[in-house]
Amino acid sequence: MTQCHTIRSRIGGRMRDRRRALGMTQEQCASVIGLPRLTLARIELGYRRIKLPELGPICEALGYSAEDLLGDAGLAAAATRNHGRLYGSLPIYTNTP
Repeated sequence: MTQCHTIRSRIGGRMRDRRRALGMTQEQCASVIGLPRLTLARIELGYRRIKLPELGPICEALGYSAEDLLGDAGLAAAATRNHGRLYGSLPIYTNTP
């Protein structure tokens, strides 16, 4: 298993655990995020990476910061910075100022 796949699996696992803790089905969560259910399932299993434009809606639906979801302050800061460069400000917060 590659390092990227391992990171995706950990992020997907956090998503799945949080979704279940909120009592949401994959179908409900995918609808709130605006993704097909199969795409959400593939992200949760670590088969598909989260695209930058999807990060905000996923964090909002799960009530997570980017840092909570990604599990790394540096990774969250980089994602937020890159999102800002490409798409404008990210409509979520991080745990670091």
